[in-house]
Amino acid sequence: MRRDIKHIIKKDNLADILVKSVQFVKENWSMVQRIGIITLAVIVAAVLVINHRQKVKLDVAQTLGQADGIFRMKSYYEAATLYETAISKSSGHTKAYACCGLGNCRYYLKEYDAAVEAYRKCLQLNPDGLLPVVARAGIAASYEDAGNSAEATTAYKEIAEKCPSPWSDMAKDKLEKMK
Repeated sequence: MRRDIKHIIKKDNLADILVKSVQFVKENWSMVQRIGIITLAVIVAAVLVINHRQKVKLDVAQTLGQADGIFRMKSYYEAATLYETAISKSSGHTKAYACCGLGNCRYYLKEYDAAVEAYRKCLQLNPDGLLPVVARAGIAASYEDAGNSAEATTAYKEIAEKCPSPWSDMAKDKLEKMK
């Protein structure tokens, strides 16, 4: 029997709260309207921001896909332009990936200083994982092909020390041949 009384009391408390809430809304209708409009505006703004961010991410992914495809077709200048677009619209790992792609384009265009700069930006943005290994190899190859054997040697030594096999093995072979 006691449980039933507590249940009824809880229902009565809920009814009191609802009545008081309705009274508050009636007495403060203009304020409630303003708060409602402001809340609605904040919700709409949040939805628009989220939608824009998702669209930008999709645009960047599409741009990188196009850049990768054009790179594979050996149209390095056009691919570089797309990687630069992706860099300007992205951050974190995605931006590092685009920097590495840009470095590859610059390397094949024989723009070695620009390639090294793009690879270094990749390393700065993403110092761990496989992508930095590729960037370090690009730096070393850029220096080597530019005829800067001192910098190439330093870069290959870094790969031999910091990167896993087969990259470290390749760097050791290069160092042996450069002696």
